Amino acid sequence: MMSAVGAENPPAGDEGFSVYLRAKADADTAVAASDRSWTIIRPGGLTNEPGTGSVRVCIDPYRGRVSRDDVAAVLAAVLAEPRLAGVTFYLNGGDVPIASAVAALVP
Repeated sequence: MMSAVGAENPPAGDEGFSVYLRAKADADTAVAASDRSWTIIRPGGLTNEPGTGSVRVCIDPYRGRVSRDDVAAVLAAVLAEPRLAGVTFYLNGGDVPIASAVAALVP
C-alpha cells in the first residue's frame, strides 16, 4: 500500500492535504485489517529528480524527500520480499542501497 508520511496521525480540517491524509489513514487501516498480505510504505515528499538507488527507511515516522524513481524501485523490491508482510515503514532519500535498506526491514 502506497501511503504517505502524516497518515499515522492525520490532521483534522477540510484543507485538501488534511482530507488526503485522512483518506490514506483510512485506507491503511482497511488494508491492515484485511485478510491479505500487506506492506504499507509511507514516503516523504516526492521529487522528480532522477533516482539514486539509495534511500533511508525507518519504522518510526520521519519526514524528508525522495525521488519517484527510488520509490518505484523500493516498491519492486518490497514485492519480491514476502517477509515484509505486515510491516509499515517510512521512506526518504538516503545513502543506503535499496536492496540493503529493504533487507534491513525484514523482521
